[in-house]
Amino acid sequence: MKVFLTGATGFVGGYLLSRLVADGHAVRAMARADGDLDALKAKGAEPIKADLLDEKSLERCVGGMEIVVHCGGLSSATEQEEELFFRANTLGSFLLLEKARLAGVKQFVFISSILVYLGLEKPLYLPVDERHPLFPHKNQAGAYKVAIEAYCYYYHIRYGMNTSAFRLAGVFGEIRKKQYGWPERIDNARQGKDFVCSRNSGSMTVSARDVAGVISLAIGNENIGGEVFNLADFYLENAYGARRIAEIGKFNYKTIEKESKVQPYIISNEKVRRVFGFEFSGKQHLDEYLKYLIDSSSACKTQQDKGK
Repeated sequence: MKVFLTGATGFVGGYLLSRLVADGHAVRAMARADGDLDALKAKGAEPIKADLLDEKSLERCVGGMEIVVHCGGLSSATEQEEELFFRANTLGSFLLLEKARLAGVKQFVFISSILVYLGLEKPLYLPVDERHPLFPHKNQAGAYKVAIEAYCYYYHIRYGMNTSAFRLAGVFGEIRKKQYGWPERIDNARQGKDFVCSRNSGSMTVSARDVAGVISLAIGNENIGGEVFNLADFYLENAYGARRIAEIGKFNYKTIEKESKVQPYIISNEKVRRVFGFEFSGKQHLDEYLKYLIDSSSACKTQQDKGK
């Protein structure tokens, strides 16, 4: 099928691009910078330079496409950048949805986030499923995701578009440019520094490969119009991650858990498994990911030692 993909130069979008191309789809991928065009072409996509706020460029993007997968946007902004964030994300996403409708695009897949729930520290019930009330008020990204989810549903009801939204948990994967706290934890482990955390602290997570696998199954699915799906695999406790680093890397340090009142915020993935028949990788991909990071940090340390 002919698929237009935003965010293809980013982390999750990069995994989606690779999977969609491997599945045999003709993918047109958006880039905002000239320097990204050749890289997208090398990955098997038809690159196109565009901006979500440039309506003419959006018309070129969606022209002749059957499906739009919208994964692009800013992840965060300062208080001084509220308008920029709103325009780039909320307004830009609406314009893409509208241009897709006018171009006769059959399906619109929106990559959302579990941030739509996380404004509420204690959920009303566990596990949190797609029927749980939304509380996005603690950050811009959550508010933006809720707004576009609502527009997707409205376009499904008003115009009959096959729109759907997938609420991603924290995503891990090898091609991520910023690995956040993992490299620091690995460096500390290599030095034998004990890891201290609150008991039960952690977050819901999912492998980028599993995200791509689910979206692959959503492409061309005519029975998911107006639906939202939690795309989360498991609750990763900080202590568990630290222990796996020690075991995989054969590091000698202790994981110390302090008593706390933290209650795991469990997100249900029952709907995704039921509708798509998808089985998540569980902690297999996590182990592969941690081994990749440990091996990468070892290679980096070797290079540093040689340079001394």
